Parts: sequence; C-alpha cells; structure tokens
Amino acid sequence: MNKISEQEKSWDVIIVGGGCAGLSAAIYLGRAMRTVLLIDSGQSLALWEPDAQNYLGFPKGISGQELLERGRTQAQKYETEIVRDEISEATHEGDCYTLQGKTRRYEARRV
Repeated sequence: MNKISEQEKSWDVIIVGGGCAGLSAAIYLGRAMRTVLLIDSGQSLALWEPDAQNYLGFPKGISGQELLERGRTQAQKYETEIVRDEISEATHEGDCYTLQGKTRRYEARRV
C-alpha cells in the first residue's frame, strides 16, 4: 500500500474509506481517467462479514475480506493509488482540499 513518492502529489479526487463504497467510487473514477487516491484505515466493516449474500454477481455469497481484495485489485487496474492512513482533519481553500493524515498531508481538487 503506501507507495506515494516523497514529493507532494495533488490528486483529482481523494476517497476517504477503503470499504465497498469507497472502492466502487475509485473504480468508476479511475475508469473516467481521473487521478485517484484512496485512503484506507484498514477498518472496513466488510472485513467482519463472513458470507455476504447481497452483492451482485455473487449468488453463492462471498466473504467480506475477499470482496475487498477483489475491489482493491480492480481499482488498482485503473491506476487508483491506495494508502493506509487515517484522516484527522480536512480543510478547503479555493479549489484545493487538504487532508491531514497520521502519516502525511494530501491535496486534491475533490474529496
């Protein structure tokens, strides 16, 4: 996960949350050729789901962990960068959002 270079990067979109909704958003935005950063704390509730039966395409169910792994793989296929961090503060000035994580600061045009 955390492979951002030391230099500051600015993203088209930052998604906070690496659960099913965040991964779905990352896939759609990546396919739309946006530069996407997904910030994942690693605490998705899907991790606790042993047999999810409510997702399209999995008539026999799928574990939440497997679903998240597949989602990450698919998002990365569209060049979404995924980092492990927790956001503690977000500010907006002009056309830039700044998010402060535990490990570093991130900037994007949209959050």
